[in-house]
Amino acid sequence: WTKNSRIDHAVADAVEGPYTFQEVAVNTWSHNAAPVELADGTFAIFHIGDGSGAPDGGQNCSSGVFDSQNDAELRAQAGSTIHVSDSLEGPWTPLSPNTLGSCNNPAPWVHPNGTIYIVCSGQLKSAENIHGPWTDVTSFSHDGGPPGNYEDPVLYTDKRG
Repeated sequence: WTKNSRIDHAVADAVEGPYTFQEVAVNTWSHNAAPVELADGTFAIFHIGDGSGAPDGGQNCSSGVFDSQNDAELRAQAGSTIHVSDSLEGPWTPLSPNTLGSCNNPAPWVHPNGTIYIVCSGQLKSAENIHGPWTDVTSFSHDGGPPGNYEDPVLYTDKRG
C-alpha cells in the first residue's frame, strides 16, 4: 500500500455497480481516500500520502512481505494531504498550503453550518474552511477498550444529529 496506492475515479448507475473506471484522481502515493462536499459546493479528498508519484501505481507490487520498520518510517513521514476540485470529475489539485499537518488516516465530516471536523491520530480537529487553521477540539484514547489495532476511523452523525 505504501508505494502503489492511488485514488481512482469510477462511476456506476447503482451503488452495487458495475463500476467503470474514469481516470486516476490522485496519483500514487495516496491511500485511505475520504471525499467530502464542502459548504461552497466544491469538493475535497483527504488522504494519507502526498499523491506526488506516478499515476501507474500497482506496477511494482512486492511479494507481500510486510516490513514493519519500513512501514513505521513511512507512517512517521507520511502525514495527510488534501486535494480539492470544483467538480467530482476533477481535476484534483493539492491544497496549498496544506495546513492539516501530520494527520494519519483522516476521517472528515462537514457540519451543515460549514465547519469541517476531522478525526485523525487520536485528535478531533475543526476548521471554519478547508484552508484552516485547524483547531484541536479534543483528544481521545482507546485505553480501557478492547485490545486491538484501532485504525481508519469514521466520523458521522446519526438521525439524532
